[in-house]
Amino acid sequence: MLKNLFSGKDSSFKLMIVDIINQIKNEYLKSVENRIEIHEGKLFEKEKENDKLKEQVTLLEKQVEQNHEQAKQNAINIQEYVDYHSGKLNSSDQYSRRKNVRIFGIPEEPKPTQSGQTLNESAEITTKKVLVQLNQKIKGLNLQIGDIDILHRLGKVKDGLTRPIIVKCVSRQKRNFVMTNRK
Repeated sequence: MLKNLFSGKDSSFKLMIVDIINQIKNEYLKSVENRIEIHEGKLFEKEKENDKLKEQVTLLEKQVEQNHEQAKQNAINIQEYVDYHSGKLNSSDQYSRRKNVRIFGIPEEPKPTQSGQTLNESAEITTKKVLVQLNQKIKGLNLQIGDIDILHRLGKVKDGLTRPIIVKCVSRQKRNFVMTNRK
């Protein structure tokens, strides 16, 4: 019987082999199709996830652009605010300085201490010097301590240099009298 099987006279063996091969092929094909379906499902999920991420990126880009525009507008507003208030501050400073007189040439007399250091001239001494100097040079001024709001010397002490003095008068009339009659 085996002789008949291999000699090709019995076609049932051939049919049986073809049938087995077809079964193996069908099982393998089902396995491949099943794997393809699994991968297609995973691919579909990844595509959905990718689409969601694209939407999120687009939304974030819009938010970044809006934030950027808002930041630019805020910077413009801040600059306008600074410019406005700088002008106001400058006007205020000029208004407060309109009672000021700058005086040059009144010598400074620092006092040496026992430790070898020198003390700057006191405000009282500087005030007295200014009163004497201005009343001597400007006839009819009659400047009193009560006419001076505050005064001080400008800058740091340097050997051999006399620092100027800023005098803030209580009234503009006294300041104007000093300025119109200065020599």
